[in-house]
Amino acid sequence: MAMWNKGGTGILVVNDDGYPEFIEDGPKFKKLAKTAKPWVDPVIADPPPSTDAVNAERDRRIAGGFPFRDAVIQSSPDALASIGEAAVVAMSAIVAGAKNGDARWLDPKEDFVWVTESNEQIALDAEAVVEMAAAAYKHKKKAILAARKMKDGVIPADFVKEKYWK
Repeated sequence: MAMWNKGGTGILVVNDDGYPEFIEDGPKFKKLAKTAKPWVDPVIADPPPSTDAVNAERDRRIAGGFPFRDAVIQSSPDALASIGEAAVVAMSAIVAGAKNGDARWLDPKEDFVWVTESNEQIALDAEAVVEMAAAAYKHKKKAILAARKMKDGVIPADFVKEKYWK
């Protein structure tokens, strides 16, 4: 197949050896010019998103906080570890008899408080701390499973859109 180049000054062909050849003038040019198709620059697509890009978006979403009781709770790796630690202590307090609604389950002199993403302090009883840990786990698990689903198939070019993370 012969094709005109972009400027119309020559014809690109594949020679008998299979290599591209650019013909600008002469009898071969005149013969090919009658049937040559216009050259179209190939569309160079962006490479498909990588699993590393999906992992980075997953991690960003996990660390982006999660809703709990009219607040947004921090969910960086350190925050998630602290939530898990607090839940273990809260479970022990529940087993030892901590009362529902009593925010002084850890220290009888002061309420147990958690600092939200907006730096507000919310008082939590032991059961609420366990509920917060469950909410953190669900938040993280949701992002992990959504990322896994994408990586098991064809990763969409617009994978950062919310619709893929529900």
